[in-house]
Amino acid sequence: MTISSPAAAWSLARERASCPTGGLVSAIDLAHPQGGLEVVRPGGTAPDRVLGVELDPDSNFTDAWCRGGDLTAVYESRDGGRLRTTVMWRAEPAWLDAPAGVWCREAVVSAQTALLEDVPRININADLTGGVIEPLTFEAGRLHDAPASDLEAHGYLMSGADNHAVLFLVHPLDARGVTARTAGTRVHITARLFPAAVEKGVLLRSRVIAAIGPAHDATAPGSWAATLATAFAASPPMITT
Repeated sequence: MTISSPAAAWSLARERASCPTGGLVSAIDLAHPQGGLEVVRPGGTAPDRVLGVELDPDSNFTDAWCRGGDLTAVYESRDGGRLRTTVMWRAEPAWLDAPAGVWCREAVVSAQTALLEDVPRININADLTGGVIEPLTFEAGRLHDAPASDLEAHGYLMSGADNHAVLFLVHPLDARGVTARTAGTRVHITARLFPAAVEKGVLLRSRVIAAIGPAHDATAPGSWAATLATAFAASPPMITT
């Protein structure tokens, strides 16, 4: 599998956004963000869906805009005051220097409330063509395999049948509860964001990446997955106001 990665920019038409990267296109229906970015790999048998955002059922899509490699969408509770969630899908975050042949996107999810206190119910997911799944942790500046029972896993690496691998990783400083399950030939990964309550005047923010690259030695020292994970973990948080 070969993926070229020139400078990428989002285009937005009503509720549909897309971003071409060489011969690979990712697209999303912003009115249904739980579906995530649909990514069709060259030679792939079925599209992968990554960085889908599952919101409170009371959330309503209210606004969206794109600026270069950043696509931003806003979701508010239907009563207009309880919870506001902002999601930014980033094709070119400042920390990213993707190795050749690797596609990567970052999702930055923010939540704030007009109430004195509220508990957001926000998950971020991936739905992938099935393969071998490895739970991962990030410690001492490196990716490590994690026991399947490790509730502190930062993410997963999935190896597909057509010589590709998918890395799904929550930033190691962010709260999370990452799980994976298989259904037939598909793998579904879910990360729970913001398990604690958010107070009025406070902005919670969490970051997750999804990357697709060659399956060979994906987590070995110096591999594309290890390189991305190290850069992602070292990246400074976005400015919070």
